[in-house]
Amino acid sequence: MGTTTKKIIVERIASTVGAGEEPINFVTTAGADTTSVVSTSANFRKTAATAYNGRVALITQTTDGNAPVGEGRVVTTFATATGDLTTNPFSAHLTTADEITLLPAGLGAIDIDEAIDDVTRTLHLPTYLAATLIVDGNFTAADPVTNWADVAGAPTQTAEATIVRTGWQSMKFVSTVVDTSVGCSAVPVTEGEQILVWAGVKVTAGSVRVSLYDATNSVEIDGVTTDEEAWTVPTFTANVPADCKNVTVQIVSKTAATTAYIDHVGLLSQDRELYDVIPEITDASQINRVLYMPLGFTSTTDRAYLWGQDLEVWSEESVLRDYYGKNIHRSGMRRPVENPIFWEFMLTDTVMSAMTDTVYLSGDIFEAAIDGMISNCYKKLAAQQSAAGNDERAFAYTRQQRQHGRAYRALLDKLRLARPSLGRSVIDRSPAGISW
Repeated sequence: MGTTTKKIIVERIASTVGAGEEPINFVTTAGADTTSVVSTSANFRKTAATAYNGRVALITQTTDGNAPVGEGRVVTTFATATGDLTTNPFSAHLTTADEITLLPAGLGAIDIDEAIDDVTRTLHLPTYLAATLIVDGNFTAADPVTNWADVAGAPTQTAEATIVRTGWQSMKFVSTVVDTSVGCSAVPVTEGEQILVWAGVKVTAGSVRVSLYDATNSVEIDGVTTDEEAWTVPTFTANVPADCKNVTVQIVSKTAATTAYIDHVGLLSQDRELYDVIPEITDASQINRVLYMPLGFTSTTDRAYLWGQDLEVWSEESVLRDYYGKNIHRSGMRRPVENPIFWEFMLTDTVMSAMTDTVYLSGDIFEAAIDGMISNCYKKLAAQQSAAGNDERAFAYTRQQRQHGRAYRALLDKLRLARPSLGRSVIDRSPAGISW
């Protein structure tokens, strides 16, 4: 899913809500002091000195990316001959080619922020992460070293936000010596328990081994080595040996020069059906269902499969809550056999502060969110007009609010993004397969 900046969202909202109130988005054509926004190219249709009074000039981008980007100031007068909007003081001077959004009358920068955030923090978007007993098995921590420490030698492990298969980042693993390794925190197990291990791996130099390790007796239980540059899924099952109390999964370099990207590492028991949910899921009600990856084409390495299959439904979730307990959110799943298992859950987006901040919105989801944000803006405008006794304007804004609100809810329903309610089955609301 693509990302969208706050700047793009603000410009789109202003263009819609401020239709007929020109100009909306323009650039400065001359440097100015802290109280002047100058543009001879903007479409200033009005000439009166008070024509734009009360509107807010919002700086959406500066040439150097520094202040006063993101600041909005009220216009106090206008000079038509020079295209100069006098404003309350910004924190820094404007320069040529700074980008401006002149907000619609009645809306301030804070109003726009609230209209946006009220949607992004309540819009639940689907995401898919490995169901795993490993701490930071999906590599969502800022620094992988925190939970994937060196075991042998001194390889380099860093967060990678570009070469990723699921979630929002992977771990880049680099080694210059054979048999250097990193490992996860210990996972408690029971002797004889059957363990399923898998990982998403992309090797761009050398080869790596995904190893299940007996942390109690310091010996490998089993593992798979791969050198495939295409995303590959080493997958294997193993029994916990006698006298083993804890296991770890290690990523081991098998060549002198090794570079690999580990998208996630999964570890589940084939003898358990109840799990604490992964930390990325903050509320068990966010879970839609459990998915599995069919094992497809086998690479030249035994038990390593090309990552080219759609995820399919494994089971409907069984959410359990212990409201008085330390661990509140748990979820049951049908026992895995030999296939990688993933949670499908709904995750809220984040609020934005800077104009360069991003949210995961694109395509129809972006259009839905924009309708919701525009509806919130009209709601604010309607309240202002009602408080001022302008009932006719208030009614017009309320009508626009409802129109965009209905469009927002309709698109959410069409896209199956409405947050699931308690007691409602969500298994029928989503497609049977998820394409990667």
